[in-house]
Amino acid sequence: MDTGEGTSPETPAPNTSAAEPLADATGAERRANPRAEARLPARLSLPGAVADAAVQDISLSGIRCHTDQLLKVMTQVGLVLMLPVAAGEERPLHCQGAVVRSRPLAGDDGDLFDTAIFFTSMSDSDRQQLDDFVQLLQRAKGPAE
Repeated sequence: MDTGEGTSPETPAPNTSAAEPLADATGAERRANPRAEARLPARLSLPGAVADAAVQDISLSGIRCHTDQLLKVMTQVGLVLMLPVAAGEERPLHCQGAVVRSRPLAGDDGDLFDTAIFFTSMSDSDRQQLDDFVQLLQRAKGPAE
């Protein structure tokens, strides 16, 4: 195994169940990795195709996005998320994921689908960048009302 300088092994995504309760009786979020609202472009590499997606919210566990096609649950996807790093600058974040939900977007004419993707692997440096980004979004939102 090559452990040369500048490389880092991929870290598996946190082990969280898609069936875990999302909120308690008061409505407080109970996710292992709280999500933050984000509007980001994403590129999905699907078996035999590439598709664009619009991220709606993000956490260390995955994303919810809008896609122009219905995706089969458990489809393995490659993702490239474009995270802002400075005014007018973006950095691609590369990871792998699995589709855990895809359904027609409510109120849409059937052209868009609300899709949830659970991250299955990403590099340690990308995970740290994602963690920093999500924390920044949560701080910018401020305390819940």
